[in-house]
Amino acid sequence: RIEVKAVPIDKKDIGDRKLRRVSQPDELTFGGHIPPCLDVPYEVTIKDKMCYCAITIMKAYENYSFEELRYTSPVIKRSSENMLVRPNSDGSYSATWTPASIGWYSILTTIDGYPMHEGYKVEVKEPPQGLTPPSQSVVRKTAHQPNKLRKFVAKNSAGLRVRAHPSLQSEQIGVVHVNGTIAFIDEIHNDDGVWLRLNQDTIRQYCDAAYAEAWCLQFNQHLGKTLLLPVQEPKSIIESATRGSVKTPVVESSPKAKRSSKYRVVKCGASGHNVRSSPSLKA
Repeated sequence: RIEVKAVPIDKKDIGDRKLRRVSQPDELTFGGHIPPCLDVPYEVTIKDKMCYCAITIMKAYENYSFEELRYTSPVIKRSSENMLVRPNSDGSYSATWTPASIGWYSILTTIDGYPMHEGYKVEVKEPPQGLTPPSQSVVRKTAHQPNKLRKFVAKNSAGLRVRAHPSLQSEQIGVVHVNGTIAFIDEIHNDDGVWLRLNQDTIRQYCDAAYAEAWCLQFNQHLGKTLLLPVQEPKSIIESATRGSVKTPVVESSPKAKRSSKYRVVKCGASGHNVRSSPSLKA
């Protein structure tokens, strides 16, 4: 588990001196006095029939100067902010963060509870004039979300095995029956074929016990057979993939009988027309 946190600091010191956090008390003694308590709200002080607007005239702050009060009361009290960490397909991780306020921050990273010795320091400034900061509540919508549902279609089969790891030699922990539907969150390719990692709802449905991960074989490389088919695909995606590349004959579909047809490639690249393991351009 990887955690990344942005801790606010005062400023970027020169040399090897460590940066002091805002939340830590300062080592100064304020001329022998304790640090001022800022709980007393400001109010105009009346003394000797005179009205004083200076805060240092107040009883609670009469032993401190303007500079000492300004030093102990920052304009904006910043707090530590956690970043959103996402894993990438190549084994690396990406962290995103929208700062709540300007100033210097120290980026601290922990891996499985162990902090990294090397840290990074960044300065957050005001956005350029005329540029609106991004809102954290806005959710970006993609044009097309990939279909994450697959259906096991077969004849005279006892079911599709659910395994603990993406390998034909791993332990069987469940079975997906014929016409059963699964939902997956990840996909990998190896010598056995294409494996799909099931989500937690599917694991609870087809496995007797709770497992951290479970895998199903979508395409068997040894048999050259697709075991899991997409439940549904948008019609526009299918039409855009076939239009202009493959000439299809007009054949009436019959639910009772399956017919074999011949196709002729009329347009393709220099290396030929691709044959994929599943109806997806990413397969």
